[in-house]
Amino acid sequence: MTPQQVVVTDTNILVNLAHAGRLALLDELLPYQFVLPVEVLDEIKDTQQLAAVNGLLVQGVLTLLTTMSISQLSTYANLKSRMGSGEAACIAWAECDVLYLIASDEKRIFRREEVARLGENRLLRTQDILLHAIRIGRLTVQDADSIKSLLESKRFRMPFTSFNELL
Repeated sequence: MTPQQVVVTDTNILVNLAHAGRLALLDELLPYQFVLPVEVLDEIKDTQQLAAVNGLLVQGVLTLLTTMSISQLSTYANLKSRMGSGEAACIAWAECDVLYLIASDEKRIFRREEVARLGENRLLRTQDILLHAIRIGRLTVQDADSIKSLLESKRFRMPFTSFNELL
């Protein structure tokens, strides 16, 4: 059995999956176990999206991270002045454990900090999550391409035409 890998999840991943009606995928994407800092939950303003995420918390699909260590609080405070609260919290939590991955679609300052603090290979983006879902048989390429089109209508772009290009 493959051990679970903890993924600290940022707001944009949850919102993208909520837009697509696919938040439940988070329960099917082994070996990943998705967790979110309370700061991420606080950033979700849409009441339906918040209700859906809270439902996954109640079901145990998502785990809420609430109490930071002194070291994490220091990292969070330093980063919060340069990026959003949720992004800063994700990096602070992921930095505490070398096994943690981080799920976010943020760019610029967030990406530079994530690479500097965690390394190149600890980031999952929406496209990586959808690609993993295809590879383990939870989505078809057509499903993922439909989600991609829907997200593009919400101003979220992925740098390819079809998920077929990534397989």
